Amino acid sequence: MRTVFMLAFAGLRGRGRVGLAVTVGMLALSAIGLSTGLAVSSEGGGAVDRLAARTNVADVVVRAKAPATGTGDHDLGDALAAMSGVRAVTGPLRDLETTLVVRGPDGAGKEYSGQVTALDDPDVTVNHPLLVAGRWLRGPDEIVLERSAAEELGLRPGDKVALRGPGGDVTFTLAGTANELTDCGFPQCDEARMFVADAGLSRIGQPAGGPRRTSQIADLPDPLRGSGRDPAADPAGTPDGEASRGPRAPAETVGVTYWLDVADGVSSEAVASAVVRSFGDQVRGTNTWPDTRGDLLNVGQIFGKLVSAFGAFLLVAVAVIVAGSMTSRMVARRREMALLGAVGVRPAQLTAALLAEHLTLGVVAALLGWLVAGALAPSLDLGATVTGPQGPHWTAGGLLLTGAILLGLLTLATVVGAVRAGRASIVDTLRDAPAAARRGGPLARLTALVPGRLGLLGVGRLAARPGRATLTGLTMLVAVMGAVVAGGFMVTVTEALERPSFTGDPWQVFAGRGDVAPATVEAALHQTPGIGGWWSETERRGSYDGQTFRVRALGGDTLPAYSVGTGRLPTAPGEVAVGYGLLDQLGLRVGQTATVEIAGVARDVRVVGWYRTSEDTGRVFAMRLADLRAIDPTAVPDQYRMTVTPGTSPDTVQSALATRLGEGVELKTHSPDVGGRTVIETVTTLIAGVLVLIALANMLHALLASNRESARDIGVVGALGCTPRQLIGQSALAAAVLAGLAVVIGLPLGLLVFRIQSDAVARDIGLGPGFGLTPSATFLVALVAGTLALGAATGAAAARGLARRPLGDLLRWE
Repeated sequence: MRTVFMLAFAGLRGRGRVGLAVTVGMLALSAIGLSTGLAVSSEGGGAVDRLAARTNVADVVVRAKAPATGTGDHDLGDALAAMSGVRAVTGPLRDLETTLVVRGPDGAGKEYSGQVTALDDPDVTVNHPLLVAGRWLRGPDEIVLERSAAEELGLRPGDKVALRGPGGDVTFTLAGTANELTDCGFPQCDEARMFVADAGLSRIGQPAGGPRRTSQIADLPDPLRGSGRDPAADPAGTPDGEASRGPRAPAETVGVTYWLDVADGVSSEAVASAVVRSFGDQVRGTNTWPDTRGDLLNVGQIFGKLVSAFGAFLLVAVAVIVAGSMTSRMVARRREMALLGAVGVRPAQLTAALLAEHLTLGVVAALLGWLVAGALAPSLDLGATVTGPQGPHWTAGGLLLTGAILLGLLTLATVVGAVRAGRASIVDTLRDAPAAARRGGPLARLTALVPGRLGLLGVGRLAARPGRATLTGLTMLVAVMGAVVAGGFMVTVTEALERPSFTGDPWQVFAGRGDVAPATVEAALHQTPGIGGWWSETERRGSYDGQTFRVRALGGDTLPAYSVGTGRLPTAPGEVAVGYGLLDQLGLRVGQTATVEIAGVARDVRVVGWYRTSEDTGRVFAMRLADLRAIDPTAVPDQYRMTVTPGTSPDTVQSALATRLGEGVELKTHSPDVGGRTVIETVTTLIAGVLVLIALANMLHALLASNRESARDIGVVGALGCTPRQLIGQSALAAAVLAGLAVVIGLPLGLLVFRIQSDAVARDIGLGPGFGLTPSATFLVALVAGTLALGAATGAAAARGLARRPLGDLLRWE
């Protein structure tokens, strides 16, 4: 054992500083790439889940139209608490749909859709907000803003904002910011969530000229209370039906919110469905934590899962790269190993010493890679914006896993290389001349058939060591495949960020009709110029085979331009289309007929297609509004979505509709948030760059070893008249040939791997197969040119030293 440690220590001391730095650096790059992939795979929605646990997030959010009573003399809150599976309830909390006004230094105000909830004390049992900055409310003129909205709008404690009420804008001072998880982050959901004191909510609701009613709905005549309709605007007197996410109340109407904690093992979707069935005439809408979590991680899930899959691909790449690197290192130390064998060191001792030496370097590299990857983890930003930036992510498990994988690869490469080196003849290895290259391999025989062999001598040197050349080529192959996969991931996620229809939001202007009659809204849509097409939506809950889901009824002039994977959208009675996530969850198939319960009524439907939507992880059931009315005659559209004609601004259409419909209708345009592009490009470029750097470093190492072994051949060619420039060109040509082979094989393989991985990820997040976009032709051409250029430059650098050495040094044994 002492001999083994002494040999290992001597081997470490005997390494040159540059060589030691290169070896450790190459292994550290592998560890960084591996740790980055593992961090992505392990984090995902971890930040969101940890925050949910700290806040005891509401499993179900119920928004009621008024603080009315439920059945009998019991309050709605008591009735909710008595429901099966409900463990605790916070509420009623008064809430208000309003407009947040943020004024700039010039006094101009920007308006944002907002929802404000009255909460004097945040220490509630269910869904208690966590302060991020500042403090909680101390008076009726203060406000607490949800974290993502505060950061997006650049607001800090002490800033002034205003909330718009019927009497005008009411000024508040921002007391603090807090984490809150009842919906997705701002601006993704285009609604800033806020808290004020109960007296502060009354300030917003007080019209000019006197006190204001707490709830207009509560003051309506009994026959209309809770119906959500305006008899003057709806002569037909058709009441609205309930919806899982009902229309917003008018800006001046106060409602109430209840936060429900559901017992372990109870489905929050089932509880929400039961709430809608039992209290539908009182409920404005419900939301569940699984639904909210999916919204929080919408784009983040796509990005996170794609990079996680890329991390698994990177693991395979690291295995090839480390094996190639260590094999080259073992070849370079054959002479040293032969000398030790000549003085009596047993092969087992020598192998153990080399293993200890390489494992020491591996431990250092793994630690460095783990530290760097942990520091880079916050830049991945895989959690939702509501969680805020995460700190460095270092875990003992991540270090152990990275170290175990890297050290395992080092062990395998070292033992295999040592066994092969131990079988070599000591006499041949210790000759004064460098070892003669073997010329009998299949690659060498192929190069022998090429005319002008002297011109391809560099290729011949690679062919003399087919095993090493193969491993070197594999590193380049993996780098090319990694670049293709990274390019595909980047263009796919960027497209998802920039084109909302790509992930299931094919609209540009939205109208929530509130209490305005559907006929009034639809007349305005027909009369407003610039609208290219529109459709209406209303929702119910459905169930099939014990699973509950969202049912969306579509009406109007056109069908949504969803990205349909197979089949089509429903156009005839009894037809439905299903989001891929629900199709997969329920085990349905296109063309199948099934009996589904919708709004408590069993109905036979035929699945005519599936489409892509990221909402609810693709768990959406689309049908015709006419079919829903056959089940529930009270069903009327709650909201409308529009596309605009080419050249028309969505803001222009929004303004025109606001003029026609007034303040009773909520209007907004679709503003995709592309702020995540920098993160996507940084991470994917980083991982691909790691692969390229390691591949080039390994190629340089292999070519240096090949050139040293072929020093005599280089000297002979130089004596025959080849200039140093020509010798360098031969090595560059050899490396370019190797890079060319990697490109020819790596491009189609990379595209295949990307398609397999993107399909697997898209299935997992409910978007379905065929979601990934392949890199552009320009990208692939640039990749080919870059690979050949970098390969040739590496080959030239490897030959530069020997080509400029005196011929006498190269031919001294002749």
